[in-house]
Amino acid sequence: MRKPAAKYATLLTVIISFFLIVPAQHADSRMVLVNKQAISEVSLPSSTFIQKESGNQVDNSSKERELILEAEKAKKVTILSAEPAAETPKVPEVPEPIPTPSNPPKLEAPNLSSTTEKQSISDSDKELLARLVTAEAGNQPYLGQVAVAAVVLNRTKSGKFPETIKGVINANNGKVYQFSPVKNGSIRKPASASAVKAVEEALKGSDPTNGALYFAELSIAAHVPNRNASVTVKIGDHTFYK
Repeated sequence: MRKPAAKYATLLTVIISFFLIVPAQHADSRMVLVNKQAISEVSLPSSTFIQKESGNQVDNSSKERELILEAEKAKKVTILSAEPAAETPKVPEVPEPIPTPSNPPKLEAPNLSSTTEKQSISDSDKELLARLVTAEAGNQPYLGQVAVAAVVLNRTKSGKFPETIKGVINANNGKVYQFSPVKNGSIRKPASASAVKAVEEALKGSDPTNGALYFAELSIAAHVPNRNASVTVKIGDHTFYK
């Protein structure tokens, strides 16, 4: 009888142990689950932190790229501003046209073939020259009278004769006078109006003789005033030389 009781006691012990062990295992499993959950809950902030860190890194990277782009833009602007501006080609200045009057003054053409410089002489020299012109060319055309007056004026500027009208007209080489009216006295006759006008014309610069220093009326004088002279023009009865 003792053997069955011992067997039942052993069986009871096993059952009691089972009920004691199983709850402990469940408790351990629950503890494991709680620990895992705690670990996961603890690890969540770290993962969240990692995500935030990575987000901050992305934000920082984008900000760095923006700063780099802005620096490059500023560099380009600086380079462009440092480059010298292209020179604008200079347009040559066009002189303004000189306005012309609606009624420009008419230029008077000289009445004679050539002119000499205008001279200023005294009234007495003018009268003496007009009387010589009257005596030498009173019967010649007006142009011939201007020519005789021009010869006297040309001599005063030549350096070969006296420098004054009076000196030229009264010149004497010791043998003869340069002008026959001085010798025969016809120069004392009053001057004609045309001779006075001819003298004024010559004094203004008119010289139809082309610079002649001599003249002669070859119909009454067969000699040439100067063998080295050449003919410049013939006006009326007078041939002019220089």
